[in-house]
Amino acid sequence: IIFKPKFISMKKLVFAIFCLMLFGNAQAQLEKKYLNNETYEYNELIKAYKSLDNLGERGRLVEIGESDFGEPIYIFLIAPEQLKTNRESNVLREPTILINNAIHPGESCGVDASLHLAEDILYGKIESKVWVCIIPAYNVGGMHNRRPNTRANQQGPNSQGFRGNANNYDLNRDFTKADTKNTEVFYEIFENLKPQFFIDNHTTNGADYQYEQTLIFSPKEKFPISLQADAEEFRNAVFKGAKKEKVIAGNFVNVYRTTPDKGFAAFHETPIYSTGYTALFNTFGIVSETHMLKTYPRRVEATYALSKTVIEYANKNGIEIKLKMEIEEDKAISSLPIQWEIDSTKREDLKFLGFEYEYQVSKVTGGQRLKYLDKKKTYTIDYYPSHKPKLTVSVPEYYVVPKSWRRVLDRLEINFIETTELEPNNKTVEAYRIKSYQTSKSIYEGHFRHSNIEVEKFEKDIIIDERFVLVPTHQRGAKLIVHLLEPQAEG
Repeated sequence: IIFKPKFISMKKLVFAIFCLMLFGNAQAQLEKKYLNNETYEYNELIKAYKSLDNLGERGRLVEIGESDFGEPIYIFLIAPEQLKTNRESNVLREPTILINNAIHPGESCGVDASLHLAEDILYGKIESKVWVCIIPAYNVGGMHNRRPNTRANQQGPNSQGFRGNANNYDLNRDFTKADTKNTEVFYEIFENLKPQFFIDNHTTNGADYQYEQTLIFSPKEKFPISLQADAEEFRNAVFKGAKKEKVIAGNFVNVYRTTPDKGFAAFHETPIYSTGYTALFNTFGIVSETHMLKTYPRRVEATYALSKTVIEYANKNGIEIKLKMEIEEDKAISSLPIQWEIDSTKREDLKFLGFEYEYQVSKVTGGQRLKYLDKKKTYTIDYYPSHKPKLTVSVPEYYVVPKSWRRVLDRLEINFIETTELEPNNKTVEAYRIKSYQTSKSIYEGHFRHSNIEVEKFEKDIIIDERFVLVPTHQRGAKLIVHLLEPQAEG
């Protein structure tokens, strides 16, 4: 397991962690700033993780690569507690949980929760038989752009970071675009750790309801058949764990310009989002959305409880799931859905824990405004939890890419996709011709987004020579390859 030369050698890091672990409890515990409605500033945060690094050999703070802000992105790695001796192999045999924080720094619950989670694991308050790998703050530029009013109506903390990064990009819309250095660093982390579980911590806004935390799970339908039952069991275990930890948790409230009592469907994640990207590698992903109108201490506690629950689940089931995922990784895929939609035939009656509401006349505009009342009410609503393929393509043995498509090849390379070349050879290939498409009227972060793309297939005789590279699809990143190279794939 080796990072690129410009980054620290993961091989050296793993060797250091595999050494005999001696750690003491002599250090003072870290300040729980969240109890006073505060969150750690970036420099304070890294200093706190460095103090945890000094506890002994079990935890390591590692500088991975440079962010768009010019300062590094770190990861804090915590080895399984039973890992006591050197090993001949540097492969991470135990399951791995990757926790991402501050992709939107105004949503800082994970920043504080993960710091104290790491502290409690190292002090032995939480049993962890797995690797727990924490990105303390992913959006370094947004962490430095700090003020008290970047999140309107949010109940704390008193001051927080900004949603956009140093170039004002939304990093949670960049996982297939890769317009930022931050995303390239994430690829490094993800490829080298190959996590089985991924948590991305956020805070949500919008409708009001009783839930302290709502969750988005990567849809089980996106996983191979051998993993779908595990994905469902994982989801159920997380909600069961939330109840055990006395956290009021529910499904992400996916409503816009309406109220939750009208019913809603599961969130449709695409690969441009963090968990949409990780799902392409069969990683079980969760987006945690604590609710902005709950107190900051309570939101941090709910985020902490989620990570603790995932660790407990991975302690029991992680090895079996890891083995299944490795088997699937070795298989060639013959077809793949590249567009998904909500399955409207699968409806559930959901007991939704909401509040009563009414419409009032706005004193500012004179129009109608929605007002949630401080009266709890349980609604029975229509909920659509399932996805189904909307468009599926056959997966070729190879894609043929002209070397002149430098930006395409660069995107494949930074995702650790292997390519190859052949001796000059006459081949008949299947090609696409784009018949029609629609494009957005305005630019979004340097791109015009296309939709409703129609293509026609045709056969073409070409000479595959030094002008082309071949992209084999029988490799770890097969699903990502298809999503990057198929013109109709959703982004």
